[in-house]
Amino acid sequence: MPWIFKGDNNRYTSWRDEIANIVKINASDVFIVGSAATGYSLSPLKAGRPFRFPTELNRLPSDIDLALVCPHLFTIAWNEMIKLDRKRVLSKHVGHHWEDTWTKLEHARVNIYWGFFPSQLAAPGTTTARRLRMVFSATSRNKPFLGHRVSARLYRRYEDMMAYHLYSIRALKERLERSEENHETDCN
Repeated sequence: MPWIFKGDNNRYTSWRDEIANIVKINASDVFIVGSAATGYSLSPLKAGRPFRFPTELNRLPSDIDLALVCPHLFTIAWNEMIKLDRKRVLSKHVGHHWEDTWTKLEHARVNIYWGFFPSQLAAPGTTTARRLRMVFSATSRNKPFLGHRVSARLYRRYEDMMAYHLYSIRALKERLERSEENHETDCN
């Protein structure tokens, strides 16, 4: 049960079923990850930062991060990206999000190699973008997600999703251990 649902299993199940229906996958392949899942960030860059609600003054609310395991939509997204890239128009479609488009596209290729497709890469007008827009709309218009920006990653396989999150937790652990070692050195 993701933290953001505060134990409301009916609401969680209903939302998960709705998202699964939009993406055409099993509800068991729809996940909330990040701080909405735990109540605080596990990102090595924001370790331990509490989930932020829209009502907190002078602070942007936390994002809602979704993970969708869908080999079929992952393949569609990948094929759409290749098609645009081979026409040399991919950067025109996704580049408006980023300052250094080439670096970001190379990063995206690495992400895809590791088995996930970030929603920011879905070019407007594509099947992937339309489907994700429906997912975002279905999520952001309902409690407990009101006022939060939604993003998603399409994973090729469940194993790819788990590997990514395990890698992130290991990186967080290593960063915390280094921080602790530095703190002990500073105190001596």
